[in-house]
Amino acid sequence: MFEQILNQALQRAETSYDQVIRRWGNIPFAQSTVYDWVWSEEFVQLCEDLTELETGCLRIRILEIFGVRPWPWYSSSRLQGPPHEY
Repeated sequence: MFEQILNQALQRAETSYDQVIRRWGNIPFAQSTVYDWVWSEEFVQLCEDLTELETGCLRIRILEIFGVRPWPWYSSSRLQGPPHEY
């Protein structure tokens, strides 16, 4: 079930990503479109048969596939840990 929904979600995300790239040629905007889609009502409906954990894993997997960094310090967090508060 998870793999089937993953494939459907990837097809939908690829379609959105490709449309933005063809129209504007803007990779960050295309990534932003994918990010918005994984938090949309359409995505939630697609994942209605999955548990919350599986839905979260699916979101993360799609974001990773499209190179979306969900927070500004994401790329450096693996090396340095979370940002410090002063």
